[in-house]
Amino acid sequence: MSEKRENDNFTGYQLETGFLTRVRNWRDAIRPMVLIDALRVAGSPSYVLVTLVALLIAKSLLSIEPPAVVGPSLSGPLAWMSGWRSLVPTELNDSTWLTLVRASLAAFVLALPAAISMRAGAIHAAQRQPERLTVAARRVVQRGGDLLLVLVLPWVCVAGLTVPVFIVGMIARLGKVGWWMVEPLSILLLPFIVLIGLIAAGSLVATPLGIAAIAIEKRNDAFDALSRGYEYLYRRPIHLTFYLAVSTMLVFVIAIIANIVVLASAHVVGFAFALASGTKALPYVVGVMLAHLAPAIALTAAWGLIGATYLLLRKDANQQEIEDIAISPIDLHRAELPMLKKKPATEQ
Repeated sequence: MSEKRENDNFTGYQLETGFLTRVRNWRDAIRPMVLIDALRVAGSPSYVLVTLVALLIAKSLLSIEPPAVVGPSLSGPLAWMSGWRSLVPTELNDSTWLTLVRASLAAFVLALPAAISMRAGAIHAAQRQPERLTVAARRVVQRGGDLLLVLVLPWVCVAGLTVPVFIVGMIARLGKVGWWMVEPLSILLLPFIVLIGLIAAGSLVATPLGIAAIAIEKRNDAFDALSRGYEYLYRRPIHLTFYLAVSTMLVFVIAIIANIVVLASAHVVGFAFALASGTKALPYVVGVMLAHLAPAIALTAAWGLIGATYLLLRKDANQQEIEDIAISPIDLHRAELPMLKKKPATEQ
């Protein structure tokens, strides 16, 4: 009995295990496979229809011809600036301002279905129970103000940072003395110039990721959403580049399939309509819808992939699980502090 069995000897804790035993499935082993699940949103007719309608509205806004400008280029509310016209570049006329307004409206029109598709793509990537389109749309519309802030805030920051540049440019108008002052002052502008570049160039990636954050996260805060977008861009640039490369290839494949299907549909329907009506042209509405159907499918797939990419970057940067998405009413319920009940006057 005094002899110890060989199996009773303590050899230490076995903390390390094999790679295949640590992963739950192939999605954990090959992370980009999560992106494939997000493509399911492009196969939903309702989501594609919403994208198609938004695409047609945005194109209509951008195709509106501005009215002819007669007389001073700055008129109406900007007429008081006529004496300062020399300070404003010649390109900033009524046509340019109208173009900026139309582009802003088109961007906001596209942001709403983009957020809906991003949320749907993220839910598919997380393998959670899909939401109905009406539920997702109502949630996104309720956060429309935050979506608008996500679109506007980067350029508001850029405009604020250009104020020192504008002041130095005004000093340059003082002649030779002004140019002598501009040279040393321009050195002080370098931090502002670099920061403007970081914000302006980063907004091309941070804004879509911010829209995804507004649509996915339980907290609807535009500042938090944009900070997440810039954080994931500058903290995980290699991961982001890899995910974008994979997403681009997937969208390319979806676009090819969509174009083949649309072309086949157009030829078959066109032949049947011509045989029945005696004319060669399809109805105008049908032609417009078919012409924009393939881009709408590809755009829906791209937006769904952005939602899945956001989850992957969130996992890489913050170690937050991909499945962590607020969907159920319990998850969406805001945490509230307990209320203290006041005793009746008779018990005091």
